[in-house]
Amino acid sequence: MKNRRCLMLGSQGRPMKKVILFLAAGLAVVGVLFVLAGSRTQTPPLANIPVRTVLPNARPLVWLDERFLLTGVDNKIVKLDSRDSKIVQVVSEPYYPRVGYECFSREGGRFAVTAPEVSGSGTSYQNMVYRWIQDWDQPAHFTEYKALESWNTNPHDCTAVKYKAAASIQEQSGPQLLKAADGRTTIYYRGVQVESPHERVVTIEKDGSAAEVALETTPRWLGNQVQLRSSFDPSSRRYFWYLNTEDFNIASPHWPLKGWWVTPEGKIEDWVILPDGPWVKPFSTLYTLRHFSCGPPCYSNMKIWAGNGQLYISVWGDAIDAAVEGVYRLNARKEAWEKIIAGALDNGLILSPSGCQIGYAAGGRMHIMSVCDKGSTKAARSDSLLEDGLCAGHHPHDPRARVEAPSGGGRPVPGPRHRDIKGARLRHRPPQEPMPQSPEIAYAVAAAAGGRRDRVVRGATPGARPTKRLPG
Repeated sequence: MKNRRCLMLGSQGRPMKKVILFLAAGLAVVGVLFVLAGSRTQTPPLANIPVRTVLPNARPLVWLDERFLLTGVDNKIVKLDSRDSKIVQVVSEPYYPRVGYECFSREGGRFAVTAPEVSGSGTSYQNMVYRWIQDWDQPAHFTEYKALESWNTNPHDCTAVKYKAAASIQEQSGPQLLKAADGRTTIYYRGVQVESPHERVVTIEKDGSAAEVALETTPRWLGNQVQLRSSFDPSSRRYFWYLNTEDFNIASPHWPLKGWWVTPEGKIEDWVILPDGPWVKPFSTLYTLRHFSCGPPCYSNMKIWAGNGQLYISVWGDAIDAAVEGVYRLNARKEAWEKIIAGALDNGLILSPSGCQIGYAAGGRMHIMSVCDKGSTKAARSDSLLEDGLCAGHHPHDPRARVEAPSGGGRPVPGPRHRDIKGARLRHRPPQEPMPQSPEIAYAVAAAAGGRRDRVVRGATPGARPTKRLPG
């Protein structure tokens, strides 16, 4: 009788357990659907821009000119002819991508020449060797290092940067904003009181002198939530300094961001408001819980490139919707982003010197995109200088865009002959016109003459004041 009673109770409990399990599973499914629905973003339309696949299993590294670019193929760095996709020369080997920090520029490059050691206990990068080639015309002359990290490499020219300890808590760590030849930069905030505004300032040190560039005034201390980054536009020979953040929450105070067009001398010529895009959205509680370890900003990334006066932003990461990941271009009105490439990139955008061609790799396949309208004036000027191997003269800020004709008429007088990159034929370079005398040039002339002048660097913020008096 006792066993029969226990059997009856057990049979009555089983349906209850099934109901509980069914309800729990239903709630879990509803929660997952709610999280996915809360984080879903409508797929942005893709701009119709000509693009062609160049090579499988390859990645572009740097353009040498408008025709040739260095490419990583089969653990080698090769010189590729973009017109017919043929390999012209093996420049350096071995080359191991995706195993550590690397840097490529027209001046030279740093990259890994050994693979990490893999054992049963894990992967070790301790004994890796990196190579530094300072001139692509002489790839056999290089220096090898046992370690290479981004903090001791200038991203613009891949030169070594000597580590410098922060002078105060106001100093903000970050990569160099200028090429080494243009000076060393330090980023910091001026303002120590909680109630007072904090001014973001960049110090440029060059030839034993220092000058300050005041960028903006912030209402509070931002710290590492917003970083200052830089991209060089060779077509205009200007830098684009911009604010960078991984916080894509629409409720955050960071958006819209801001950027500045800066000359190599540190003069701000213009500033741009960078609007938010489809990657900026409300963060629901459940969406935040999906990335509970440290939040969505830990799994979000952005980077901006400048070329031909255009701005491109790439957004990627596990916290970014697959429909949103990709590359966007700021439209002509500078009020919205248009999507030009879908999906995450293997190693970023590689812009040609003119900014009219973009090399990129996605999923291991290398592509080249033409972003300049061939019917436009800019593209026509670019095509006319294509054989020069530089193709930077189409921009109004580039003095090579203008060639004076003789007073009696006829063809323009060619400038001095120069050798193009990597064994190409000798070409003519148009003579450079003297640029208008800016305050920086006037300061240099006065300093050379033994005089003394105050150097004024104007910021984009109204009311920016003159900075330091430099020693004359």
